Amino acid sequence: MDDQTTREIDTKLNIFVSHAAEDMELARILQNAIERVCDPDNVDVFLDYDHIKFGAEIPAVIKIALSKSDFFIGIATHNLRNQFSWCGLELGYFLAAGNGLQQVGYLYHKEVQDVFRPYLGTQIVSLNKEHRTTLLAPIEQVADSGIYRLLAQIGVEASRRRFPKDPITFFESMRVSAETGAIAVTDAYVEQLNRNSKQTRYPQSRLSITFPTGINPTSLPALIKKATVRIYPKAAFFLKIPGSSEESPAEMEWDAFSDRMKGLSGGPYLPEIMYEIIDAFLPKQYDAKNDYLFQAPENHSFRVILVRYGRFGDGQSEFVFNLIETLVPLQGGDPKTTLITSAIVMATQFRSLFIEHDATYATSVLEASPDLLTLTK
Repeated sequence: MDDQTTREIDTKLNIFVSHAAEDMELARILQNAIERVCDPDNVDVFLDYDHIKFGAEIPAVIKIALSKSDFFIGIATHNLRNQFSWCGLELGYFLAAGNGLQQVGYLYHKEVQDVFRPYLGTQIVSLNKEHRTTLLAPIEQVADSGIYRLLAQIGVEASRRRFPKDPITFFESMRVSAETGAIAVTDAYVEQLNRNSKQTRYPQSRLSITFPTGINPTSLPALIKKATVRIYPKAAFFLKIPGSSEESPAEMEWDAFSDRMKGLSGGPYLPEIMYEIIDAFLPKQYDAKNDYLFQAPENHSFRVILVRYGRFGDGQSEFVFNLIETLVPLQGGDPKTTLITSAIVMATQFRSLFIEHDATYATSVLEASPDLLTLTK
């Protein structure tokens, strides 16, 4: 074996893909995209499922792989801290074991974990389907995407280590492969986001409102007309909307949904409540009012609560509401009864109101009010 052959084998490009278990399919598509922009014999993409044999010591195998990797790419479609904990541990070992020349990248769609902020991030943004059949022509949107640039960077680095025999043909092929790979990874990422959303289960009656693009307080009045309302089975039962299932909930445009609710309950009260919650949520998410009462037909009463807000890689925004069935509100009644009922409810949450000497419902205070004292007795 001559020196040239030995040098080429030693300079093989090693890439470590760190991902959550649920993102394995996405990691495989990324692996395939990387191998298409390189000579498959000149790159090794480490995926734990393929590289860790049964019975092997997982930490030891991972540490060896990280110590010789040139690229580290992190994936986590949920962007939850607990899913990044192992990814962050692998990143730390990768940086500690190397010579400072390694490349770090990550794929994300909404938020960036602090551990990755100093490095090259690729935000996944959906690419238009109209470009799918024109890969041989210049595709500005694909070429401008972060995932395309990441794949192209990997392809160029691989070519530097083992220069191609026919550079013109290689780089043209690499460009096309990077475009194809960028679209494949983007589609897989967006599909995984959709699966994540569908796998979320809520025990109460559920509705969601999806906007075709991101919204803000200024654009909400106009974009609400373009929103789609999805009504899941339990909510559909109470709202008398047929044809709903978990896999395929009933869908209605916003105006049609408002008209349907108006005919059902005498006014568009539920749509108005949902709109008001969104309108309050957008400018101040943490202290916006988020608990309204809706009186449905046949004496069903619900609290309307926003339980989830999502903004996906393709730009769509989704608000998920739960209708939580509750007791029918008190109607009429003696004011004194209402007062003492309120006091009892408050006592279940704020015992100090009764215990502290000068509290509102302390014994000394109640004794000064004959009406309240009589009621408590």
